[in-house]
Amino acid sequence: MAALAETSTSLITPHEFYLKCVDGDVDTIMEILGSGFTDVDYVDPVTGMTPLIQMCKRKIHHAVIMIIATGKSRPAQIDMFGYTALIYACEYGMSETALAILATDDAAPGQINIHGDTALINACWKGLTKVAERIIATGESKPMQINTRGNNALILACVSRMKTIADMLLNFADIDPSIVNDHGNTALLLACWRDMTAVAHRIIATGKSNPGQVNKFGNTALILACDNNMTSIIRALIATGESRPEQVNQYNTTALILACTKTSVTTILCVLNTNKANPAHVNADGKSAHDIAIEKNYHQLAEAIQQNIIEFGQIIISI
Repeated sequence: MAALAETSTSLITPHEFYLKCVDGDVDTIMEILGSGFTDVDYVDPVTGMTPLIQMCKRKIHHAVIMIIATGKSRPAQIDMFGYTALIYACEYGMSETALAILATDDAAPGQINIHGDTALINACWKGLTKVAERIIATGESKPMQINTRGNNALILACVSRMKTIADMLLNFADIDPSIVNDHGNTALLLACWRDMTAVAHRIIATGKSNPGQVNKFGNTALILACDNNMTSIIRALIATGESRPEQVNQYNTTALILACTKTSVTTILCVLNTNKANPAHVNADGKSAHDIAIEKNYHQLAEAIQQNIIEFGQIIISI
């Protein structure tokens, strides 16, 4: 170790140090950096990668910090896949590493990789709230960017239940909550799934919430809001006139059945009175909204459901 410390700064070339980073020889890397070696700005001519990028890919935080401390880390360098060190750090959930990169003068927070991901998109996907806040604060976060899976930062902030970040993103005038990802989800659907009442209200208030969207599981925002007993959201969704209360999800369940199972009588009536909810629909357990109302001793409600069934011109088998 002593011999290495004495000779590393003079004998190890930038390319050789880079190869150590590629190999992931952590002990040797730390010894070299500890010896005062600062020639860390090598860029692979084929991949475009640097020692900083390699250390982010290998999740070696302490090496990243030491490389940044040399002042030659090239944080804005872009590799052949369009990644920067910051995008990798966010993708791998390395919060402290990402914050250290952002503290440099050239983190390139607006870079977009070949998958359409930005550092902000990855930070939201991994639930890195402090990192996302810092990226947005740079003014270069590209909050409207949509990746190849159809996700934008708002959708992923809702997936990760990042209420603060979702609020920050909704402050951008050009943010579009109607975007639908590859799973058929919108920010509103996901806010209802994650029981984010305040965020869901803000999304609906934009007038671009796409309240009737059905995801690949057959769920609507109304179904998910009923499942989470989000009373005020249920009412707000129905008020849009686009909530699709007749929708049946992959579990053969409707908003009305879930409302009967999980919400109050007044909320159930709110869904029933849309005159679009099929009151006779039977779920996978063979139960209708009427059956569930009877089980919960909601007799007046059961009568209202029965009357609604009659008005629909349908017959319920089990009363």
